[in-house]
Amino acid sequence: MKILKSNLTALIVKGFSAVVALMFNLVVVDTYSTSDASDAFTLVTCLLILSVFTRLGADQYIVKILARRDNSYQSTKRFTKRVNLIIIILSIGILLISLPIIEILGFNFKFIEILCFTVTLIFFSLSQVKSYIFQGKKEYVKHLYFLNLSFFLVLIMLIYLFKLLNLEYIVNNFYIIALLAAFISYLTSQTSSPIGISRRISYNSFKRTVYQVEVYFTFSLVQIILVWMPQLALYVFGNHELVASFTLMHRFSLLAGFVLISISSIYTPKFARLINLRDYVKLRKESYNFTLLATLASLVTIFTILLVIKPFMELFSDPDLLDYRVLILLLGAQLVNSMTGPSLKLLQMSEHVVRARKIQFFVFSLSIILAYPLVIYWGYLGAAVLCFLNITLANVLYFRAARKIYFK
Repeated sequence: MKILKSNLTALIVKGFSAVVALMFNLVVVDTYSTSDASDAFTLVTCLLILSVFTRLGADQYIVKILARRDNSYQSTKRFTKRVNLIIIILSIGILLISLPIIEILGFNFKFIEILCFTVTLIFFSLSQVKSYIFQGKKEYVKHLYFLNLSFFLVLIMLIYLFKLLNLEYIVNNFYIIALLAAFISYLTSQTSSPIGISRRISYNSFKRTVYQVEVYFTFSLVQIILVWMPQLALYVFGNHELVASFTLMHRFSLLAGFVLISISSIYTPKFARLINLRDYVKLRKESYNFTLLATLASLVTIFTILLVIKPFMELFSDPDLLDYRVLILLLGAQLVNSMTGPSLKLLQMSEHVVRARKIQFFVFSLSIILAYPLVIYWGYLGAAVLCFLNITLANVLYFRAARKIYFK
């Protein structure tokens, strides 16, 4: 537990980050119409998913290299500069490809909205990459702050600023707000140890960079799609106005997993070193402590949420958005996530990441098959069932794989 005591501030920052993300959802629901709030939440979800794509899932690779090598910062910095340039190239590519696709599908998006989203994606992705540099350097507070907290914090402040200026509350304004929030977050992330962008990149350098992160890229992309697939399925196949309520319940459930995510950020470099040193005795001990703390914290949080959520919703939001069936399913998934401990991280920080990817693709394939019928026939509740199945099945399989490798 010494590692947690020495990084107590980081845990507090992560807890605050989880609360801010929830408050962002509450502010959006309170400010916009239900339809526009659903559109805004879906926009943020697309931003999170496409950010993983544009930065090639290089996050875990950066952490792994910085954790395993004492003098790797300069080489990692050069690698990061290449990734930053690739982010810009891929974001522009997404813009050019999306225009004809949107026209064919008949979506009602204006060019200025797509352009704002593209620029937002660039700044948001650059900030995310920088946050993982901080994690690899053991600057956990900075990592957690620039990972998501700064973005959501600025979003909330800008929404209230627009409200103060009596501007019209439509989703079009949210594109501008999101762009400003991503830009401010990027600027502040560069105030400490700034990392620029490569001026050019050869085909061979691009190919080498993709090869270095290929396993992490596909894994990270599919992982985040799995997390948010229920919301996207509800938006596309179901009643898209219910996305606002579902996302709000989802955010409440994520509070139960914030300790797991927080200590994962702190423990991941440690796991990478222990695996590299093949110190499996200490690895098992640290994994047990990790799992015990995460499970106890999740149980306390779940009990607290169920106790206070009704008066909380009556005070700060629309109580009609509360659905205990959906909430209990989502909270149950987070409890399983905590009880399976750092299984996924143990696989990611070793050569066994390929095994984790096979598990992930199995769950992803099953989720694609189930998404349409679950949402079509059960709607809002079907999306919650899909989320529960995705998280539970994946984590149980990760746990079984990690147990066979490290806990024989």
